[in-house]
Amino acid sequence: MNKKTFQICFWIIIIIAALFRFYNYTNIPYTHDEYSAIHRTNFETFCELIEEGVLVEGHPAGVQVFLYYYTKVFGKSPHIVRLPFTILGLLSVALIMVIGKRLFSSQAGLLAGACAAVSQYFIFYSLVARPYSPGLFFVLLSVYCLVNLAKNNDSKTRWFIIYSISLALSAYTHQLSAFTSLIIYFLGFFLVYRKHRIKYFASGILALLLYLPHIPIFLKQLSMKGVGDWLPVPDYSFIFDYIGFLFHYSWLYLIVFFFMIISTIIVLCKKKPQLINYFLLLTWLIVYIITFVYSRTVSSVMQHSVLLFVTALMVIFISMGIDLIKNLKVQLSIIIITLFLGSTSLIHKRQYYDIVTNGLFQKSKDCQCEQYQKANNKKILFVSNHSYIPNDLRFDTCSDKMLYIAPNNLAELNDNLKSGVFNSVGYMQNVELPGALAMIKSYYPAHLIANKYDRGEFHYFSLSGDNKIVEWDTIVRKLYDYEGSDEFLNIVNMKLDTLNLNSWSEIDIVFRLTVDSLWDNIMIVTDLNDNDKTIDWRATNIKTCVSENEEVISLFHTVPLLEIKANFKEHNIKSYIYNPELKHFKAIEAYVMIRESNRLRYALIGDIPTK
Repeated sequence: MNKKTFQICFWIIIIIAALFRFYNYTNIPYTHDEYSAIHRTNFETFCELIEEGVLVEGHPAGVQVFLYYYTKVFGKSPHIVRLPFTILGLLSVALIMVIGKRLFSSQAGLLAGACAAVSQYFIFYSLVARPYSPGLFFVLLSVYCLVNLAKNNDSKTRWFIIYSISLALSAYTHQLSAFTSLIIYFLGFFLVYRKHRIKYFASGILALLLYLPHIPIFLKQLSMKGVGDWLPVPDYSFIFDYIGFLFHYSWLYLIVFFFMIISTIIVLCKKKPQLINYFLLLTWLIVYIITFVYSRTVSSVMQHSVLLFVTALMVIFISMGIDLIKNLKVQLSIIIITLFLGSTSLIHKRQYYDIVTNGLFQKSKDCQCEQYQKANNKKILFVSNHSYIPNDLRFDTCSDKMLYIAPNNLAELNDNLKSGVFNSVGYMQNVELPGALAMIKSYYPAHLIANKYDRGEFHYFSLSGDNKIVEWDTIVRKLYDYEGSDEFLNIVNMKLDTLNLNSWSEIDIVFRLTVDSLWDNIMIVTDLNDNDKTIDWRATNIKTCVSENEEVISLFHTVPLLEIKANFKEHNIKSYIYNPELKHFKAIEAYVMIRESNRLRYALIGDIPTK
């Protein structure tokens, strides 16, 4: 491919990448992580920023410090805040193409760039004002510098200086981009010419000196070991989700991936083994394996976002396979097919723009405010299981009371619902709050709104009105004539394949009883099992649902199948009352209901379930 053809193709891909990143740009609300970052810019001094905005989480200070000063100058509108991050994401696509060209061929660079231009993986993290697109850019810049140092016998000093700066900035941006750059630096010793190794070593020392001010913060964050228990431990199938996300969970688009893998293996078999051809793959393997092992043995940190920095390297590496084909027209056809399959699956299969423009928090506020304006001075309660975002978005302007409900603590919600003060309830659920929806429905029977978004749902209930939404299907209603102190009382025992379930369904169980005291340790239990081997066991105690003795107590219990990934054909569900201290109670009735929950809950990064 001649220089002019490459330049034309290069700019076409850049324009396509820009269109996908800037389409509907001003209508994309903040994500959960961005709200968190913006929330942590509300400090008066730099010291407060470091103490309360940086040291409380695991990311280096670089991006948070940048946001602190940037938002003071330019404000906090989402599209304004994101602009530098999106530009760096776009520049990363350019670097991917240039690195691919420098290492392998012009066609390889263009194929890698085409993948990055239309892949949701790269598009989404270019639109998030978090460390991901800056980290990707600085990692790619360090790779570009290293390739120049390895390819040129007469490398100039400026490349070593730029290399040092890019290594340091990677370390200031994200812990995994820092680790990736460290691996690149050590592999680089075997790539640069021997006569340049002293300069190369010095570039590492300079990068370390530039990073010195951050070392106390790094050591403090290192002691945290991870991000906490909220991130699940990855299993061995994570690699399939990872590749699936990169290629849109589309079998058609995955054809491109399989072609790239197979053709790259063939090309490598024909070449003389050289580290320069393998160091991108080695970097990806080292980072992936160490992150995976650390997540399984110490603390889970593995997620798609932190692998972005090495994903670009892997894409460049497997794009080498296009050189197996010698016909330029066929090569260009493959690049065009990649752009076509990626863009169509992004828009239709992934529903990317529908999902990303309908953010849970902003859309929930819009719905809540709309209902509040129609309320005609009737009292409205707003309930959420998120602690600070409703405050930042001023949900209080659209409700008479805001109520935050912590996980496994529905007692305060129950107190407010039974108070009789409120005519309606707006409820924003961020991921999961088991039992809450069924509890609200029991007090407010008119279900008027049920909107589903990535990461959560918004529901609106009223005491009166047409019940427009049918969320639950009652499959079992059981009346009891029991009073005693037995340790176990059966509610239901059935095969899941006998129920009309989808993979995103939830099973809600409501059990009504009377007890002598709330201190009695009585709970409702579900046991999801496969041939008597427990797959999921969970319990709800009466103290989590009520705060004071009532004539009749209702226990609300939820089994979220989307979280469990249950195999409907093989698993059995058993539910019962567990009374370990043999306290006296009276059983009244039980309901077992199926709710069509939120299939979009993980739609932004996961495969969207269809059954």
